[in-house]
Amino acid sequence: MSLHQYEIDFSQLTPDEKNDLMKRIEPIAFNGLHWYPGFQSAIFSLEREEDLKFLKIPEKCHLSHR
Repeated sequence: MSLHQYEIDFSQLTPDEKNDLMKRIEPIAFNGLHWYPGFQSAIFSLEREEDLKFLKIPEKCHLSHR
């Protein structure tokens, strides 16, 4: 099995937007969110790259493939 790892920056989101996005990521992320110090960005892994479209990540939220 190959995992796709992503880094996501939540710093431009409101607290409610951040909470909503976290609730969408947690159930499908392989091992949940792994936070960096300060809790503004995190790493998560998906089994299928196609799962990204279901997350509905806001444009102002920076996402990068690692």
